[in-house]
Amino acid sequence: MKKQILKDGTLCSIRKVKVTEKEKIRELFLQTSPESRYYRFFGAINHLDDKLLDSMVKNDAYNVSLVCIVKDNIVGIANYYSANYDLQSAEVSFLVKDEFQGRGIGTLLLEELAKHAWLRGIKELEAIVLADNCNMIGVFKNSGFELVHERLDLSTTHLKLPLAKFNKVMSLHLLREKLATQASLLSAFNPKKIVYVGNECALWYNIYQSRKDAILFTQSSDILEKIRNEKPDLLVINVIDCKNLLYLLELDSIKVLIITTKLNEPIKSEVVSLIKKQGIRLIGPNSTGLFYNTLDNKINISPIALPKEGRLAIATHSNLLGISLVGYFGYIGLGVGCFVSVGDKIDVSGNDLLYFWQDDNNIDIIVLYLDSFGDPITFSLLARKISKQKPIFAVKSGRTLLSLGASRHEGFIFSNTDFTVEGLFKQTGIIRAETLEELLDDVLLAYACDFLSDSNDVSIVSNSVGANLMAIDTFEANNLTLDRVVYIEEPNIELYKNALFDVLSNSKSYYIEVIFAPPQEISYEFLDNFLNEILYTVNSIEHNKTVVVNVLSYLQNKNRVLKKDGLKKKIAVFAFVERSLRALGKLIWYANYKQKSEIYPQDLQNFNIKEARNYIRELLTSMKTYQLTQIEVGSFFGMLGIKGIKIEEEGLYNISMGAAYDKLFGAIMGISYYLYGVNIAYESPIVRVLPLTLLDIEEVINLIDKKNKLKMHTREKLSDLFIRLSEAFLHIPEIKQLDLPNLVVSTDGFYYAKAIIKAKKDDANLRSFTINF
Repeated sequence: MKKQILKDGTLCSIRKVKVTEKEKIRELFLQTSPESRYYRFFGAINHLDDKLLDSMVKNDAYNVSLVCIVKDNIVGIANYYSANYDLQSAEVSFLVKDEFQGRGIGTLLLEELAKHAWLRGIKELEAIVLADNCNMIGVFKNSGFELVHERLDLSTTHLKLPLAKFNKVMSLHLLREKLATQASLLSAFNPKKIVYVGNECALWYNIYQSRKDAILFTQSSDILEKIRNEKPDLLVINVIDCKNLLYLLELDSIKVLIITTKLNEPIKSEVVSLIKKQGIRLIGPNSTGLFYNTLDNKINISPIALPKEGRLAIATHSNLLGISLVGYFGYIGLGVGCFVSVGDKIDVSGNDLLYFWQDDNNIDIIVLYLDSFGDPITFSLLARKISKQKPIFAVKSGRTLLSLGASRHEGFIFSNTDFTVEGLFKQTGIIRAETLEELLDDVLLAYACDFLSDSNDVSIVSNSVGANLMAIDTFEANNLTLDRVVYIEEPNIELYKNALFDVLSNSKSYYIEVIFAPPQEISYEFLDNFLNEILYTVNSIEHNKTVVVNVLSYLQNKNRVLKKDGLKKKIAVFAFVERSLRALGKLIWYANYKQKSEIYPQDLQNFNIKEARNYIRELLTSMKTYQLTQIEVGSFFGMLGIKGIKIEEEGLYNISMGAAYDKLFGAIMGISYYLYGVNIAYESPIVRVLPLTLLDIEEVINLIDKKNKLKMHTREKLSDLFIRLSEAFLHIPEIKQLDLPNLVVSTDGFYYAKAIIKAKKDDANLRSFTINF
């Protein structure tokens, strides 16, 4: 069963219909208007005969029947039937309860039918609709698929949806998801009425301080009636034993539920069942709560005292760590605008919060501390989109190294490894921190940066030769380039101001590192005066540069972001130059990422994916699983337009690459490489989540060919190979493993001695799909 959200924020679920639900389908039919029945069945019918009803609940090799469920009631059904023996096309039909029409159910059902159809090898969906059935025609047009329509006569139209790769499909899907998610979470951040169940404590005190109309109830026999009269849209439960409170979830007014306590497994399962049935969004259990902290909206449903207002949003799964993060950011001078502890993530996940913050004009920076993602495919596509608008910072635990020795000649096994996480983050523009200390540094610099440039030129103004050398040694590791160094002979504030003014006026660098090493003990008064003078100098001239100040002293200013009313620009303050340069390197990497467009591979020459998939399906005709022989691999690759050449000269690189399906991340491609003829350990493997953009492929080849030994046409051939293999893996779901364990690359081409391709005829474990159906 797949959870979905309708346009108005109502939760629904989509699954295959059960044969035992015939009477529920009959009831759905009776609850629809004569007009809806007329459009569905092409005639005025008042009852379903058994034959027609049987066809509507059929799921077999030629039929798929899906239902949409809202609050335990079937409100819509969609069917497809393939009359062709080769299963190349299927006809679809829909019936949705009248009061639920126009809320996006038809579109969601069509998307799910498309996924099931593609897995069965169907290349096209079609529908015969009455010409005046505007709702149905609209569903097809708004699906994002390329619509082909043909007017059969004055009264009917033939619609066709080729199930080919089409980026607009996923773009529209993400847009619908965003709008629906934002609507479903509105009661969490701006509720009309709050009811709190529990004892008086810091949590209740903060709720009451932010919303004086909030009501507290302790457990009692008449609590249901009392809460029903209040009609809350936000219910907060803060009691350890809440089993006897589960019946509260049956109240129709509740839109969002927050559970702060832990739940044991039996009760947790009951809660999951009830929130799905009632269409309630759940934050928790085991959640610290949330707060929203801006000028126009202040609400605090957490035990944390509201920090100063800010434009930073935090999502965390850890209660105590979440509280600490808010405190840390406040200590260094950063305000927090929104905080959410997702707890055990039964329902609301990081993806939901990304959707919510995507269009929030009060939020400029997003910080994630999560041990897992909601749906990683959605996370990948969503994060790509949001990170182009506002930076996303993340701390992701789990750094277990992957042993590749055993898999060198038998393909890759990439699971939930640090390599995979790192690949996902790089693809999506997320700035990753290894530690919390690093996270604070990264966010601090991003907040202080008034103008983000993709130039890696950095100037240094310093009074310490040793610190200068230390800084320059750090440049290469962080992909920074030294523009100029201004050495200050004496630790004099006026000399610093003059040198800084000159660099701001005349340097080509967009980033300036000011390093101050006190020659003797200094006081806080001296430190404050020095930093203020630097701040005033930064604001004394119009420029688009970022200034970072490094004070090499045990005395540190509490507020590491310095700004004053009336001054436009800020400065960031660090104690160690290596930390500031590390953060700067990441920020410049992010600036470069923002500048690059997300372009997916276009139509490929001699790429006969339909022929290739039919070939795999033919090999699986008499068996459930099959590994292709090398002769069959050659035929298969020929259909994909892949031809390796026999290399005459000595190779440059040995590459081992493979595509597989990861339970957490979906379809992924892993690549390891080493110098040809050098039988030593692999370099760190490169892992990327599919689909690959042209930028992804370019970055992978640059990592392999760091010294630019490959000729341009060889790089193009290698790029073409990666594209064809990744596209084939995405478009042929029967392939479960695709490996080239020994790809030899020379200056003029590549050669593979062996390929491992394993296929399976089994749609029980459906593979995740992204922009490809």
